[in-house]
Amino acid sequence: VSFRSKQWYQRRVRAFADKVDATANCLKFQTELQNLHTKRAELISKCLEHHQNLLASATSPIDRRSAQRTVRTLRAEQTVEAVVNERSCTFLKTKCNPFMDYQAGL
Repeated sequence: VSFRSKQWYQRRVRAFADKVDATANCLKFQTELQNLHTKRAELISKCLEHHQNLLASATSPIDRRSAQRTVRTLRAEQTVEAVVNERSCTFLKTKCNPFMDYQAGL
């Protein structure tokens, strides 16, 4: 890549950076991410509660096993979701750190 094309690229990046409000974008993304995490956690919890009720009222061994399997899967999903939440928040903090104050926490 020639020196001239590098200069052109750097000017384009600076021009783009001047038009983008990184702090606002990071705040928007943080809010959206929190909302998605909350909604997903609520949905998993509701499903888990529903299947725990099915397990409690199951009369046949087949229904009981099916409900147990589903409850076990949903509990595992909650664990996976906690890891995904932690990693996505860590990534957000890493990328948006120069633009945001994380004293308030995520």
